[in-house]
Amino acid sequence: MKRSTILAALAAAAAATFGATAVPAGAAVSSASVVGTTATLNLDGADDDVIVSVSAFGGVLVHNQSGGGLSGSTDWDSATDGEQTVPADGTFTIIVNGGDGNDSLTVLAHSDEVAAVGLDGGPGDDLLTGADSNDTLNGGEGNDRLVGAGGADLVNGGGGNDTLVWNNGDGSDTLNGDAGNDLTEVNGAPTTGDVFSVEPHAGRVKFQRSNLKAFALDASTERFQVNGLGGDDSLTAQDGVGALTLLSVDGGAGADTVNGSDGPDLLLGGEGNDVLSGGGGDDRIVGDRGNDTINGGTGDDTLVWNNGDNTDVMNGDAGRDDVEVNGAPAAGDVFTVQPDGARIKFDRPNLVPFSLDIGSSETLHANGLGGDDSTSVGDVGAFEVTGAGGAGNDTLTGGGSSETFLGGSGNDTITPGGGIDVVSGDDGDDIVNVRDNTADVALGGAGNDSVVADTADLDILDGFETVDRTTVATPPPVDNRAQPVTIRGGTVKVKKGIASIKVSCPAMSSGSCTGSLTLRTATAVKLAGLTAVLELGSKRYNIAPGASTTLKVKLAKGSRRLAGRTGRLLVRAIASTGAQGSIASSSQRLTLALGTTARRN
Repeated sequence: MKRSTILAALAAAAAATFGATAVPAGAAVSSASVVGTTATLNLDGADDDVIVSVSAFGGVLVHNQSGGGLSGSTDWDSATDGEQTVPADGTFTIIVNGGDGNDSLTVLAHSDEVAAVGLDGGPGDDLLTGADSNDTLNGGEGNDRLVGAGGADLVNGGGGNDTLVWNNGDGSDTLNGDAGNDLTEVNGAPTTGDVFSVEPHAGRVKFQRSNLKAFALDASTERFQVNGLGGDDSLTAQDGVGALTLLSVDGGAGADTVNGSDGPDLLLGGEGNDVLSGGGGDDRIVGDRGNDTINGGTGDDTLVWNNGDNTDVMNGDAGRDDVEVNGAPAAGDVFTVQPDGARIKFDRPNLVPFSLDIGSSETLHANGLGGDDSTSVGDVGAFEVTGAGGAGNDTLTGGGSSETFLGGSGNDTITPGGGIDVVSGDDGDDIVNVRDNTADVALGGAGNDSVVADTADLDILDGFETVDRTTVATPPPVDNRAQPVTIRGGTVKVKKGIASIKVSCPAMSSGSCTGSLTLRTATAVKLAGLTAVLELGSKRYNIAPGASTTLKVKLAKGSRRLAGRTGRLLVRAIASTGAQGSIASSSQRLTLALGTTARRN
């Protein structure tokens, strides 16, 4: 089923739920009045469900509520004997006050049948739907859903986490979220492509559609959700929007083009071959179905492939960007990660095959999820790969680079290969081999685990029932094309969460030393009931032969807590230098001086 069909079905189901004409037990009108050309219904404190519409007979406005002294559905005055009717000729304003309770208030009328509508939900989680006139909707306290419908409407969320809705065909509205974490929801044309734009305007968000039936929204909410639905949609956000609202876009069916804001956006392509660009901020971008092109832009972005998606091009651009791959939930995936010139190629040849063409991204998280998965990583240089097997008996194999492998539940076989690697077998009887004459960290986890490792001065091991540290007479061949950098040891004083670490490139290096330095706890630490080696921060470098530089590594929030009262934390600095096919690793133990804490009396 197409996404647009699914969304339409969900919308219809929601309308059926909120728009039922049956009156809840105990729900009734407490009073009603007609003053001049204004007709008012005041409801009691129960969960009311009111629909005001045009009678099929006589051209008057009717309501489906009872009580309060009204003689029938056409009576609008509870203080006057007989039925006081209101003509549906566009001269009357209709006011409905919901009072307490979770109310559903709806007016079904055109602009030539009512002059205006005022709906007030009062306390409670209310659903308010206006007419095709220029209406005022007040949600009041509670988590309300407010739909202005046609006309130029004023929509006020009030207290609570409210959703202010614009649907295709509605007019130009003013949307005020007021207190709470509020959302503006825009639903575009179901089959034809929309051309949307978002820009800042006097501390608020101005949202426009320039094609089809043009409209503009003047909005002030913490979040902004745009659903393109069908057609080839486009959306462009200008700088300054990110400081005003959190933008989420779902292109839906069609070949969509989305250019995000300068804030942290969530972009989903939907079906079709989409081009999604995050712009500034730390964005999460999901290509979804179709052959998509994803550009992270500036910021630390996450580019996502989910099982069932197609072959995509992923460009992280500026910032520290991550590619996230989520495999089949039950069947075993076969993943391969290999260098492809200056880019990375990610393939799954089994199940429904696909490929990812990855560029200008720093890290990859490949999540096998369920099934017996296989992940194989080639010599990808400074590109950091984390492979998670998930449930099942998984096989994780590395190359000459530095990998992080997480076995998950099941009996896993993990062989990271060369480089400075981090391995966790997790649950199950795991077999781990980290013997590569390079410093590694390996944790067995629960189960009967075995490990083949280097000597104790190289590899850090924990949680293995069987350990083989037999000295290897002949070390594996070393690729000398890349030279390892030198990391100055000793104590490093941390200022404002920044650790300054001096790194030197050997004079004998044939070219600049390019790579990344990572700080990890020297041993496994306990945190939130778990024991693991934690990564505290990283920094890339490019150093000329014979030169030195001081890297400013920003530490993760909470690092100070790991140091205890002494304020000193033993860490391992790990440097990986080179490119695909040639990688040189070096490491150094350091003491971070993070400052002492005052003792409480």
